[in-house]
Amino acid sequence: MKKYSIIIFTTFLIFFFMALKTIESNDIHLVVTYNIKYDDNSNVKNSWNVRKDAMIELLHSLSPDILGIQEGLFHQVKFLDSKMSSHEYVGVGRDDANRKGEYCAIYFNRKKYKLLKNSTFWLSENPDKVSVGWDAALERICTYALLENIKDGNKIWVFNTHFDHVGNIAREESARLLLEKIQMLNINEDPVLVMGDFNAEDNSKVIDILKQELTDTMKDAKIKHRGPVGTFNNFLNNKEIIKRIDYVFSNGFQTISHQHIDKKLESGDHISDHLPVSVEVKIMN
Repeated sequence: MKKYSIIIFTTFLIFFFMALKTIESNDIHLVVTYNIKYDDNSNVKNSWNVRKDAMIELLHSLSPDILGIQEGLFHQVKFLDSKMSSHEYVGVGRDDANRKGEYCAIYFNRKKYKLLKNSTFWLSENPDKVSVGWDAALERICTYALLENIKDGNKIWVFNTHFDHVGNIAREESARLLLEKIQMLNINEDPVLVMGDFNAEDNSKVIDILKQELTDTMKDAKIKHRGPVGTFNNFLNNKEIIKRIDYVFSNGFQTISHQHIDKKLESGDHISDHLPVSVEVKIMN
């Protein structure tokens, strides 16, 4: 009898810890932001055709639950979509609110999340239509999605953006607009992820504005940051990467780990002129 009791108790423990592991893995969200570099025909050495297969291999190895890309043109967005069979994406081209111009597409694992809402706004004084804002050089956008975790019903807001590379005023006003949009949309105070290429370094006013309401996951991570300090490599192979302009910010999450991934092509060249940022986060109780 004692022997059977031990077997039953052992079996119970096995199933208990298996269930606990499932709950924990379901509660952790692996998030990646990646400026993939638009398909520039004038740059033969670093062309999309040279880089795309290695990029897919890298993304498969990371297996993100949520991926935000910047600078992807329609054919690049569709290529990634065709190779990430468990994911679907939302987003539009910034030039016409359809397929023209660069995307800030959000890919999410359809086995883990259900899409509830999504849209795109322009970083300008007229955010509801295609427009160039303030002193920006180009149209700039933010695509967002409200996702529901299929297993536990928790909802997550995801915002993916790309700030202007020229206009100082545009970057600062874009940060303020982004915070305003989050406040307006997130009426239930669900957890929020904000990711992208902000074209602003750590000590800038732009990042200070964002950090008034959001947490920098690199600074919040429980496990020490891994990888180079910076994210922008400019396709320079033998130079230390110290310029950090790509971020994942959060609200309502605890950051578990944070890394900048410096993986290269077999030739030794970079896969993009930015490094992907990979972050593990967990919803705060």
